[in-house]
Amino acid sequence: MAPETSDGFSVTQSPLEEHKTGLGARAFLRGVTTGLAVLILLLGSGAALSANWSKIFPPPPYGGAVVVGFAARSGDDALEGLRGDTGHVLWSKPWPNAIDDTIWTYPGQHTIYVNTTSGLLYAIDPQSGHILWRSAVAVIGSSASVASIAGADADYLLVAFFPQGAIGQRGVVLLNRTTGQTIWQQSVPDLDTATLSAGVLIVTRLLVDPQATQVPNTNLQRWDVRTGQLLWQVTMPASAGCQVVSAAFVSCSANLGVSGTEHYSFLDAATGLQLWQHDSLFLTYASATLAIFVDPINNTNLNQFSAYTIQDGRPLWQRTVLYGDSFPLPPDGEGTSDSSLPGVAALFVTSLHSPPESSTGVAAMLDLHDGQTLWQNPDLQLNFIIPIATTATTLYALSNTTAFYALRLADGRINWSVPMDLHEPLNDLIWADDGQLFAFSGMQTELIDGASGKVRWQVAFGLHAMVVIAGY
Repeated sequence: MAPETSDGFSVTQSPLEEHKTGLGARAFLRGVTTGLAVLILLLGSGAALSANWSKIFPPPPYGGAVVVGFAARSGDDALEGLRGDTGHVLWSKPWPNAIDDTIWTYPGQHTIYVNTTSGLLYAIDPQSGHILWRSAVAVIGSSASVASIAGADADYLLVAFFPQGAIGQRGVVLLNRTTGQTIWQQSVPDLDTATLSAGVLIVTRLLVDPQATQVPNTNLQRWDVRTGQLLWQVTMPASAGCQVVSAAFVSCSANLGVSGTEHYSFLDAATGLQLWQHDSLFLTYASATLAIFVDPINNTNLNQFSAYTIQDGRPLWQRTVLYGDSFPLPPDGEGTSDSSLPGVAALFVTSLHSPPESSTGVAAMLDLHDGQTLWQNPDLQLNFIIPIATTATTLYALSNTTAFYALRLADGRINWSVPMDLHEPLNDLIWADDGQLFAFSGMQTELIDGASGKVRWQVAFGLHAMVVIAGY
């Protein structure tokens, strides 16, 4: 039947036109057949076909979490990156003297840093293992100085160097995180610590009097990140440890020798002025809005949690607990609501003391801002429970009964629990994201299914060295 046009009239082809059409179709088929034959000839067959095909059509890049660590393979040290989903090796680089080097990563970034005893600092792409840049930080001090990463932000990497033994120098250097270029460097003979966090760079120096026998005081300084210039300095009693709480606040603690009590000071990060101070056994949590201390109650097995505003130390709430361990949700604790608990900015897990004469408690979730109980689980009768990781819906915790739990954030119900002897690496460190839990201790690394607690894979790196997990 002849084809029709849009106006209904038939269109017919002459015998010559039909002959040309047939010839064209046959020529096209011959071309396709010949092309396939040539392609198969080039690629080969079987394993060769598969290998060559992957070269022409390479698989998409992995793009997931990468476990990076030092490995001993056939007696040769190497730096390796493993796929987070399977544990298979993505890349491997020979790395002499790996046992003495360290790996570091900045949370939420896509670069790992390897600090070597030879004084070289490497920035490496965890997906490919390619070296992005390297910097000879040791020459800033001397060949006898040991460098270590002291902090980072979105643009800069702070490196501090200290003497190796009795020789060498102390100081700090600021690097561009993207290029490794030195922004500035300073020698600090009496350097104790250096920290860069939330855009705030603080340095502590020990004020040692050669004629005195008492513990030296601490000189706390804030420097301009971009120039290394001094912005302010204050003297703290005894040997104080200081940290950046947020872009607005700095906290310092010093042991005054009174029954182990620490003296805490909170300073304005912009001016260095002391805002308030407090004596306590332990500062368990601090954020841009509040600080929570824990202190034992005399002649009891109980502890008291006390919360204060970070700006001026105004009391917010107190709770008596058997044991408690702070764990803000979401982790930054800066006021972002969790989808499973609308309107709640930050929480922590503890064991409430119940009943009063009991030596065990029940696992509970408290609101950080008012101390009220959001939920408690009577099925978890524990001396203590330690939160170690969280996702958007699940809290993973260890207990004194050597069990590993996955609890629902919304109501504290147990999703699953497994004996701890199945997950020995959990005693050291765990990292979770999207239901994947990575745990490691020294030489062994494993991936745990967040939905069931079952081990997906285990890999022994073969060297007792640091392992980091690069996000994606």
